[in-house]
Amino acid sequence: MSEIEAAIGGAVLVDLSGRGRIEISGGDRVSFLHGQTTNDIKRLKPGEGCYAAVLTPKGRIVADMTVLCLSDRLLLDCDGDASGTITATLEKYHIMEDVRIEDVSGRTALWGVVGPGAGAILRSAGLENLAGLPDWGIADASLGGVSVRVFRRSLTGLPEFDVLCPADAGDKVGSLLSMAGPMRVGPETIETLRIANGIPRFGRELTEEHFPAEAGIVEKAVSFTKGCYTGQETTARIRTYGGVKRFLVRLKIAEGDTPRHGEILSRDGTEVGAVTSAVRLPSGEIVALGYVRKEASQPGTKLLLADGARVVVAAG
Repeated sequence: MSEIEAAIGGAVLVDLSGRGRIEISGGDRVSFLHGQTTNDIKRLKPGEGCYAAVLTPKGRIVADMTVLCLSDRLLLDCDGDASGTITATLEKYHIMEDVRIEDVSGRTALWGVVGPGAGAILRSAGLENLAGLPDWGIADASLGGVSVRVFRRSLTGLPEFDVLCPADAGDKVGSLLSMAGPMRVGPETIETLRIANGIPRFGRELTEEHFPAEAGIVEKAVSFTKGCYTGQETTARIRTYGGVKRFLVRLKIAEGDTPRHGEILSRDGTEVGAVTSAVRLPSGEIVALGYVRKEASQPGTKLLLADGARVVVAAG
């Protein structure tokens, strides 16, 4: 059984410690982050989380993140390459507020249990009370005498439970989760799954070249009732009047080599977009993500790469 088949049909275990983790503490932490991100942070109660993004003043994407609301602080989980960008952006707008922003990536370890069988793995590992966590739910527990924090989200489009622990206990927690039966996989498997399921990523699909509406993250990441935040005016205007001219789409490529980031997509001899991520599946099929102009974004639209390889815009 391949790693992809194991994830789709059961569950896999992946070390996500390379992702970034940022703590925001202080009495003004909630109001501060509420004013700097797209989602409604003030509605979160301890034990709840959400997906959100930081935008430029002109409404373009700086970075995305998972926000976890804890009793005494907020914890942000992000792509490892985004932690410095997010920290610097938040510090830029931190003036007089009672807020402390600290990158704690090196002090913590993170394991992901991914796939429809993830809940069963938690039960087998002794975390049976957490297998029923709702999406974006957070709960504290003990695993083999180690204090862990479990939260529910998805980086790949598949069900996922993430287990956070102190860095010095990371190997022990990973071993205990592995003993429950999931196949151990590397980050390349998670990358393959996210591309195949159309999930955008920081630095690839989520960059300052794009608006949330282009990337397809508005429904998940944006609140239109929360009030002002950096980039809010443009985001609201796009919702009301439209105006984006390109969209992120899933692509299927019939032949040739796996395209690189930035390879041009054309239609009838005219450039209409570019590939942002691509991967070859175990079946041999190549799937990709890319931004294309609105008129070329409908499922079934036929495109070409520069080498002549045929591309079809996929549904969903």
